[in-house]
Formats: sequence, structure tokens, C-alpha cells
Amino acid sequence: MEPPVVAANPYAAPVAAVADGFEMQVPREPARRMRRLGAVLLDGVVVGIPYAILFGVMYLARHRGFAGRSIELFVGTMSLATLLLLCVIVIDLVLLYRHGQTIGKRWLKIRIVRRDGSRCGLLRIIFLRVLPISLVALSLGFFLSFLTGVAFLPRLLDALFVFRADRRCIHDHIADTVVVKA
Repeated sequence: MEPPVVAANPYAAPVAAVADGFEMQVPREPARRMRRLGAVLLDGVVVGIPYAILFGVMYLARHRGFAGRSIELFVGTMSLATLLLLCVIVIDLVLLYRHGQTIGKRWLKIRIVRRDGSRCGLLRIIFLRVLPISLVALSLGFFLSFLTGVAFLPRLLDALFVFRADRRCIHDHIADTVVVKA
């Protein structure tokens, strides 16, 4: 015998499958400490090259003078180094916005994500990861450099937090981020 057919209730709430498009991403394994260090060193080299050119040219112009060389050579070299530095900064910002990576992080296949595994926005990276530690390092470093000659202490303290079990630095805790394998 078949069960009776029940008519649909016209007064019942509608039932629908809702797809909101949000998928909870599974948090990945935190990046190794040496990869993070390598990425910072690579970024330092990539950004340091234009700075070295800029300060080298300024040093030569100040201490050696032009000695018959044209001002066009000085201006051209300074312009090229400034353009190179701006290109590196723009590339870093684009990579941070799109992938949560700097040039060094991209080469070493690690990236910045939120602690829940979701994408980290560029404004969060700039205003919560970079700016607070930079302001503390500038202000406290300026003060400490007068007293002890140690201006790098705030950045060193920030970096030493990577040796905790969760492998997160102070700036990661402030921004609620983690660096993971890409």
C-alpha cells in the first residue's frame, strides 16, 4: 500500500538552497622560519639595490664633486634609481594586493593570509602589519639611538616573536595574519 500524498502547505515558508559564494578556506601550514627570513632578506636586496644606487650617487656628488662631469649624468642616474625604486614598490604593492606576497615571498612560495585562511586585504597589510611596527621603530628607535646607539631594537623584538610555537611575529598578531606556504 502506498503512503498518502500530502499536499504542499501554501502557508509554509519557502525552502530554497542558498549559495552565498563564501567558502571557508582551510588554514594552511605556517611557513618555516627560515623561509620567512629568506623572504625578508630577498626583499631587502631587491629594495636595497635602488637605494644603494641613489645614496652612492649622492655620496659621490657631495664628496667628489662633479669634477668636469655634466649635471645631466647626475640627474639621469638619480632619476633612473628613483624610477627603479618606484617600480619595485609598485610591484610589491600589486603582489600584496593580488596574492598577499612581496617579491621575496613570491620567490620562496609563501604568502600572507588572515588567520582563518581567507585573503588579507592590502589596507590591512599596510595599516596593521607595516605601519604600527614602523612607527614604533621610528619613534622608539630614534629615542634609543640617542641613548644607546641601538635603533633596530623594536624591529628585532618583532622578528624574535617568530620563534614562538605559532610562528607569528608581533605585526602578525596586530593584523590577525599568518604567513603560510603558498
